Amino acid sequence: SRQTPIFPSAISKIDNPPRVRFGYTDIADLQRSAKVQAKFDEDSGATQGRWTAKDRLCKKIAAFYGVGVMKYFAYNDVEGNYRSHLEVIDPLDFECEPMGGQFLSDHKFMGQRNIFKTEAELKAGAMGEDPVYEKKQILKLIATVNSNQYKDFKKLYIEKTDRLKSLGFNPELNSYMGQKVYNLTEWYMEYDGVWYYMLMEPHSGVWVRFQPLKEVFQSGKTPFVAWHTNPDAFNFWSKAPADDMRPVAESMNIIFNQMLDAREKMTYAQRAYDPEIFTDPAQLEWRPGGLVEASTDGGARSIGSGIYEFKVSGMTEAGTINLMTFMDNLTGTKTGITASAQGDGGNDKTNGIYFGNLQQVADRLGLYNKAYSEAWGDLGFLYYWGLREHIKSNRLMVKMIGDAGYNWVELVAADTN
Repeated sequence: SRQTPIFPSAISKIDNPPRVRFGYTDIADLQRSAKVQAKFDEDSGATQGRWTAKDRLCKKIAAFYGVGVMKYFAYNDVEGNYRSHLEVIDPLDFECEPMGGQFLSDHKFMGQRNIFKTEAELKAGAMGEDPVYEKKQILKLIATVNSNQYKDFKKLYIEKTDRLKSLGFNPELNSYMGQKVYNLTEWYMEYDGVWYYMLMEPHSGVWVRFQPLKEVFQSGKTPFVAWHTNPDAFNFWSKAPADDMRPVAESMNIIFNQMLDAREKMTYAQRAYDPEIFTDPAQLEWRPGGLVEASTDGGARSIGSGIYEFKVSGMTEAGTINLMTFMDNLTGTKTGITASAQGDGGNDKTNGIYFGNLQQVADRLGLYNKAYSEAWGDLGFLYYWGLREHIKSNRLMVKMIGDAGYNWVELVAADTN
């Protein structure tokens, strides 16, 4: 029982809801940072941005692809109100400089495919006092690019649709939108020392928005944040935890299937028969209470000599189980996720050993946690800039705790300086 306090610290390194804390350098900014913190907690909460749920989805993707990519930006809606947006990016939709390394800030270009916009959305974005899209380019896109009422991924993105098909979905029949929709690509690139933003239809090259990045995001930063399970200084698309497990899983699948094949061969073994003894081979098929006609020349020939069974020397079930158990245990030893760490105490007789094993698992996952925590620092940075840029058009109320309990206070642009 003395070792029990280890348990919370171990679990916190493995799966803990993400948190971003905004600090201050001057005591005069204490109240301001508290307001920003309160707004962040509201925007990222379960009833607003659902950041914790999206974080879990990003972790699952990272387990299979080795990288988790998220995108954050803030904006003002048609009524001028501040809005906050976080989304998880499919690695199949994300493009960057492959040899740019793990830090996206070092890449010279990056972008996101498969951004679907309806014709109505594009037209609305080109209207008003402060239009987002170029009106002439929108009209050019509508006039020159054929559109249909389905989300069309093209052959270039066939891997994305194949992943859906493996789950039993039919993307071609289940992507009906009921209105014209365009598949666009969002692109960020550095040219002559200046970063630019472009939204375009990739096959025709027709763009609908093209500006210096500073005019799109006041921070001058792209909205993407990425973290890696196995960071590589020179390769962005580094390996994933699933890559270490795939060879083992495939081997165990082969071993198990071979055992089933051998068992089936032994159960339904091939046989040879003497047609002079068994004149009607169809009678040899098994049936309840079946009778088989045999000719033994009045007992001169043995009925047993008329059938020969081909023996199959297959692997035993016990041997197969032992081999699969060995591979499972070896993998657990190398990864640290052993049976005892998963809750099967085995020969561990004390709580101290169990929690000690759990601590070792947490330490092994600590490497994942470092890159992950740094990425959430980047998200906090993007959130702050989004708040600072888009709070100017309207004042916000945030709920804070004080001497008299919770009360509402006003958050204004000056609070983000």
